[in-house]
Amino acid sequence: MLVFDGQPPRGDVFDFDIQVIGVDGHGRKRLTRGPARDLEPRWSPDGSTIVFQRQYGELGARSIWMVSPAGGKPYRLAAGSSPVWSADGERLLISRQTASAWGEDIYVMRTDGRQARLFYRSRDDDYPSAWSHDGKRILFTRISRVRQQADVYSMESDGSFPRRLTRGKGYRLAADWSPNRRQILFTRVAKLTQSERGQVFVMSADGSHVRNLSTNSADENAESWGG
Repeated sequence: MLVFDGQPPRGDVFDFDIQVIGVDGHGRKRLTRGPARDLEPRWSPDGSTIVFQRQYGELGARSIWMVSPAGGKPYRLAAGSSPVWSADGERLLISRQTASAWGEDIYVMRTDGRQARLFYRSRDDDYPSAWSHDGKRILFTRISRVRQQADVYSMESDGSFPRRLTRGKGYRLAADWSPNRRQILFTRVAKLTQSERGQVFVMSADGSHVRNLSTNSADENAESWGG
């Protein structure tokens, strides 16, 4: 099964629901309903549940929710956005704004939403993207608060030794590690004359050997690396 967010039939621009579908394109099923914008679904490592972000309207507060892939009533865990599972499935990384002077910070909490604590902070906005399969490294995106720029970073699993992996003007948004942690999937947003276009890229874990996997005129965004 694949999990994704998308508009239901006759849904408005802010009405996104969490949905699942078989890898053969059959068996599509909506797991959430209502006017909220439900985004960024992530399977738990054991595949038993799905965590996602919920927001009402473009400027509404964001919160972290869970739902069973079999259906049922979703339940709220905590305030925050961009949920990411730890490799062992026992913790979640989220982004949360706690002080306007610092922007969005990365927090870690239990999977029941309790014991949330500050995990990583910078003077920009930081959003977790993926925890490596071996549990040793964390991938995240840092969005500058003073210029139109975002870059891919990695750090140790305890939040130490952050390392910037991309450089240059524009936006580069982290997506996922390869299963062997040797490569990183990310999106680079190209600024066109009157629009923006995302392209899927891959690079080595140290930021070298950057390669465009899209190479077309469509707007495409990296999400996750299966395997």
